[in-house]
Amino acid sequence: MKPFNATDERDLLVKLRDGDETAFEQVYQIYSLTLHHILMKMVHAEEVADDLLQDVFLKIWKSRKNIDPDQSFKGYIFITAKLTALKYLRHISIEKQV
Repeated sequence: MKPFNATDERDLLVKLRDGDETAFEQVYQIYSLTLHHILMKMVHAEEVADDLLQDVFLKIWKSRKNIDPDQSFKGYIFITAKLTALKYLRHISIEKQV
């Protein structure tokens, strides 16, 4: 397998933006393990991290038409993951208060 570079990522993101499911699967393969690790550090629960990871990729798929292949996708997906986890944690905190 050849190394993944910026040109490859740009081409992949163009395909993803155009609705290519194979490109989406490739993006999942590239980022899911690292994102899951980050989510686990934030929520400390495997099942919750799994669910949040799926939420992140569902958000990516639903908003794929807004992807700018010339911008940092890595930054975008990591911020999406962190915001998804923070929203979950806020929700849990509010539930505990009630």
